[in-house]
Amino acid sequence: MLVESGLIIHWVSDSAGRVLFAGKRVHALFGLRAGEPGAGWSQIVCPQDRVRFSAAWAHSIATGSDLDTEVRIHLADGSLRWMHVRASARWSETEGVESWYGTLEDIQGSKSTIEALRATEARYRYAIDLCKLIPWTAGPDGIIQEVGQRWYDVTGVLDDRLGEYGISAVHPDDIPRTIEVWERSVDTGIPLDNEYRLLTNDGYRWYRSRAAPLRDDSGHIIRWYGIIEDVHDRRMSEEDIRWRAAHDALTGAANRTTFYAALDKALLDSRTRGSIVGVLLFDMDNFKWINDWLGHDAGDRILKHFSTLLRNCEGVIQFGRLGGDEFAAIISGDGEDAVQTAADIVFARVQGSLQIGVNWVDLLSSGGLAMYPLHGADADSLINNADLALQNAKAAGRKCLRSFHVSLRHEREKQSSMIATAKAAVNERRIQPYYQAKVSLSEGRIVGFEALLRWDHPTQGLQHPATIEAAFQDRDVGWEISRLMLERVTQDIETWLEADVDFGYVAINVAPSDLLRPDYAETILARLHQRSLPCSSLRLEVTETVFLGRRAEGVARTLETLDRAGIRIALDDFGTGYASLAHLQRFPVHELKIDRSFIDPLMTREAPIACALIGLAKSLGMTSVAEGVETVEQAKLLKDAGCDEAQGFLFASAVPQASVTHLLRQRWFFDEVIAPAQICL
Repeated sequence: MLVESGLIIHWVSDSAGRVLFAGKRVHALFGLRAGEPGAGWSQIVCPQDRVRFSAAWAHSIATGSDLDTEVRIHLADGSLRWMHVRASARWSETEGVESWYGTLEDIQGSKSTIEALRATEARYRYAIDLCKLIPWTAGPDGIIQEVGQRWYDVTGVLDDRLGEYGISAVHPDDIPRTIEVWERSVDTGIPLDNEYRLLTNDGYRWYRSRAAPLRDDSGHIIRWYGIIEDVHDRRMSEEDIRWRAAHDALTGAANRTTFYAALDKALLDSRTRGSIVGVLLFDMDNFKWINDWLGHDAGDRILKHFSTLLRNCEGVIQFGRLGGDEFAAIISGDGEDAVQTAADIVFARVQGSLQIGVNWVDLLSSGGLAMYPLHGADADSLINNADLALQNAKAAGRKCLRSFHVSLRHEREKQSSMIATAKAAVNERRIQPYYQAKVSLSEGRIVGFEALLRWDHPTQGLQHPATIEAAFQDRDVGWEISRLMLERVTQDIETWLEADVDFGYVAINVAPSDLLRPDYAETILARLHQRSLPCSSLRLEVTETVFLGRRAEGVARTLETLDRAGIRIALDDFGTGYASLAHLQRFPVHELKIDRSFIDPLMTREAPIACALIGLAKSLGMTSVAEGVETVEQAKLLKDAGCDEAQGFLFASAVPQASVTHLLRQRWFFDEVIAPAQICL
């Protein structure tokens, strides 16, 4: 009864393995009849386990050794269950094995649990392998006890080299920090989280090691469990982001923010040591022209090369690209002379030339120098004063280094004052046109006017444009001035037309920056249309600088739009700048204006040039206009050379709109004729 009530099934067989007795539960579970021979037992064993079970049972019967195996057995309801089969032999004193006593134990539950654990372990192991994690364990003292196979695959470091905290493969620079972090975790029990470089088969790579302690019921650490994760790509990406945030991507130089931080640090160090800090600003000469000539790829190469030159200059504490083609460098010395000498050396070393394709390009720059504490007490003032020195170098002809002095600040303040004054004059509409007559030399009468800017000072009266000259270099303020001039000129033209005044035409000067505006032509034509003015009443005077550079295509389209509408274009100051005959053919130019430098009576050697320019205009079907005519002799010379029109103090100075009607009544006659041989020597 005790046997039958237990969970373990007992059975007895003879020496050959035939079952003699089995508990009643056997018949209920397996469907076997009582007294069925032992062969019947083998039939209920799962076919996949039958060969293994039979072999084990046969071995025990033959040798008398204990049987201990696990098999799956078919139950009467058709299901399979794992059973643990054990049997021991009963020996007789003379005949050997007399019988076998055995048990059957249902282990389906524990077997399922083990299989589930194995499946779970397999899933976790697969997940770790998929994430390329390296599992590891350590004792409570931090000594590594076990690592995953991937550790050996990645590092090649064997167990005997794992060592304390596993630092045998850590980069030497990271070892002190790794030990410090690990010891703090061991001492305090806080989880470990550390990143370091690990020597792998592919060289050093960044890894992240994390671990948490396992504690017993009393709270003592009995083991550390951790993983090592390859974070090299993420770390490199972060390093790249940090680098890009601090450097110029094209040249590798420090960007503006990083440069200013370095300058602040240099100034702090200087205050401690009592040294002098110099700030050098560089601006590439003719960089825009090179960009337009050879293309932006060539410009990029020049910027990179210039950056390399600065990087290799001894004594440069930090250098940076502040924007465009502007670079800056920090130098230091024991005194003003030492810094000046160092600046001269650095400036000389960044000058030179660079071959781009088949072309050799001059790599020249202008430079400005400011020193702490002589020229400023902080980074902003030093940079500003170095920029003033740089502008002075550019004004002096470029390709030179200039140091800051106080008068430069006064000049900058003067320019700022000019711009502020011009803004006020525009806002208060105190800008107005004055008109200088343009006289036909053959007819001796006025055929048109050039509108010249004048403005009213609140206390000093009428002023010339030279008093606000800096405002014309400011793109926005210059455009506001141009718009107001256009408004006033078209208003005067409308007044003259309504009064039936035969004024001919009015020419207005166009700033290069105005012509680069995409809506410039539309603005001019809209203003004329608004007042119902004929396009022939207005002319534009431009300088040759608008024809240079890649943006010349946009200028050409603007001029062509105005030309088709009937507005004539005059080329002002021809021959004094970047004159090119190609400009006269490519762009819609109707009039050549001969600069006063070719008309000055003291420059008699230039008479052939004026003669040649007049002949050039005739051959191209253009009108020639001489500027700055002040004497009758000049007028006669120009008339006999074939010049069409002239303007200057000989005829009249610029007058307000109200005086134009009176001026139109005047006539000029030049009876004396100078022989052509005297003109074109």
